[in-house]
Amino acid sequence: MALTVFVTVAALIVFWRVIEDIDDLLGALRALLKQAGTVLQPFLMGALISYILLPLVRWMDRKVLIRFIRGEGLRRGVSVLVAYVLLLAALAGLLAYLVPLLVSNVQEFAANLSTYLDKGQRLMETLLDEHALLSQPAVRRVVEDALENFGTLLRESTAQIAQAAVNTVLTVSGVVTDTFIALMTSIYLLVDNDRLKSSLKRLVRALFKPAHAEKIFLFTNDADRIFGQYVRARLLESLMVFVAMLIGFTVYPVPYAVLFALIGAITNLVPFFGPIVGFIIIVPLVLLIRPERALYAAIFITCLQQIDGYVVGPKVMGDGVNLRPIFILMAVSAGGAFCGVPGMVLGVPVAAFIGVQLSRFTLSRVGAKPPEPKKSGKRRAKET
Repeated sequence: MALTVFVTVAALIVFWRVIEDIDDLLGALRALLKQAGTVLQPFLMGALISYILLPLVRWMDRKVLIRFIRGEGLRRGVSVLVAYVLLLAALAGLLAYLVPLLVSNVQEFAANLSTYLDKGQRLMETLLDEHALLSQPAVRRVVEDALENFGTLLRESTAQIAQAAVNTVLTVSGVVTDTFIALMTSIYLLVDNDRLKSSLKRLVRALFKPAHAEKIFLFTNDADRIFGQYVRARLLESLMVFVAMLIGFTVYPVPYAVLFALIGAITNLVPFFGPIVGFIIIVPLVLLIRPERALYAAIFITCLQQIDGYVVGPKVMGDGVNLRPIFILMAVSAGGAFCGVPGMVLGVPVAAFIGVQLSRFTLSRVGAKPPEPKKSGKRRAKET
């Protein structure tokens, strides 16, 4: 009895001390996770690259090169080599054309930023003076404060971007090292993908009972299918948006076409909110720089978003993410609240994965959903 009381009191004291020092413990945990993320970043990048290239490597291995190369190991190595040659050639051609244009766009935009802000301020002042509603003192004060805050934010953001560019140049050696590690990791994962999967399956079967092992395999297959298909689809969609916007803004010239196309592609990575944010950023800037092209930019971006959302997106995504719009909205909001922009991007596949597991659990407990009864012809006629 005395020993039980002693252990209980000791446990309560330890628990109380943990509660008292919870802030320090959380700070240490965050620092540890940050350090682990820094160390693992190149390996995670390598895993992402291999994830993206894996379908191409498998297609080359199983559909094309199998006719010419019999050795499995040699065929997989050649498939990886061909995939990387195609990827690097495409990137080299794209960067050789776009990087000079992008650098020129950014430099010119930064040099003229104060002019655009002054122009926007004069435009708003004209609207405040001439519009009956906006000329009200309370409304005018709110609009002026919002414009001032926006201008301050934009100037600070420009300064931060410039400083980030300087820091990137200063740490180029670290970037090169991380890139090399990422490339080597991706090559290793692509070459030994089947062997690694086989080894992991053997390990799982050795550690767990057969029924539990099969559940683990089903679980990991769901994760691989949903996340792999989602990541590849989002990147492909954003690339298509970039190319379409670049062509559209070049055929009917819109200023800073490369910069605005890049902004549209990056914001498109975030489901639901991303295209809206891209529209809000691009169209007002075009309105300030070349007002006569703003309507064209607005119509073009709106049409492109509709085509991407209702035609291209479902075709590219397939059945990898089968969520209602309300759940996508909730997933993006929750992901952004907990993990910022990465959470907004990955919140949707996480929600889709959870939905698949819940559906499978429900199916195992209550069975399949009964089909809806079909209405007879007489009943339908009576209802009409």
